[in-house]
Amino acid sequence: MNNKKATFYVIVGLLVIFLPLTVFETVIKLQNRNIEENPNHDFFYDGYLWFYSDTNELLSKYECMTEVCELAKTTIDDADYGINYYTEGTIEQLPILGDYAFITDGSEIKLYNITSGNTLDTYKAIKDYHTKLGSNSVIVQNNSGLWGMFSFENNLNSILPFEYNFIGIGNNPLEGFLSISKMITLKDNKWAIVDNTNSMLSGYIDDPIVDYNDEYIISKNDNIFKVYGYNDTEYFMDMQITNYVRLDNYLGIVEGNTLRVYNSLNNDPIKEITLPSPDSKIEFQMEEGNLNILIDNSASDTLAI
Repeated sequence: MNNKKATFYVIVGLLVIFLPLTVFETVIKLQNRNIEENPNHDFFYDGYLWFYSDTNELLSKYECMTEVCELAKTTIDDADYGINYYTEGTIEQLPILGDYAFITDGSEIKLYNITSGNTLDTYKAIKDYHTKLGSNSVIVQNNSGLWGMFSFENNLNSILPFEYNFIGIGNNPLEGFLSISKMITLKDNKWAIVDNTNSMLSGYIDDPIVDYNDEYIISKNDNIFKVYGYNDTEYFMDMQITNYVRLDNYLGIVEGNTLRVYNSLNNDPIKEITLPSPDSKIEFQMEEGNLNILIDNSASDTLAI
């Protein structure tokens, strides 16, 4: 009888010790189940954005505050100024940039460190033209409405400070990316071209800069275009340029019914064409070593390059 009582007390004692531990472990597992388990490694799952390494190791997870929770999408405001910008990009959302991601959560855009799992700052808008920018860069607008630029090439670095009312990149694509060696900026109602060290390459220009290449800059005001060199020289001062077309270093300018085509502004035009109308649509196409000139969607001339 005494042995049975002793056995009973031992069993009760073991239950007192181990049952709470079992219950506690079960509760913890249930609490963490939705947080730690993402069986299909979905990017958005159970209220979180999940970030994995190339070897499917979970790096961190971002807890969404709203139902609108995803990688941020780019904003392009260049058309507001009439800028000739790159329109053939196909990347809908900004990709993950090394250890960082821009996340839209409700009305906020957050810069999130994937490795540490921390939100670094919030922003109003981002811009990448739906394509890759040089130095793995992104144009960013802060919550005060000023634009700057970050590079994620080797960790996070500031390229342009948040002091500009506009930053844009012209339609000068290289193979697989847009160069940031020259960028259009607006600051204190003055336009200029700067490089990726925030050094000015041009003088200040009063009118919006709408296009540029390595040789010249084009501005526009009241439907009249002006062409400047980087040394502040103004070309064609005696002309009223009402339209232009550019492809690489070939520039066509329209005055009245005349189209003049240049391959260097320091030389005479290589071609003059009388247009059917001052409003004629002009297009340059490069094909098999020739520059094709199309007027109102019809072939007009071909120049050997």
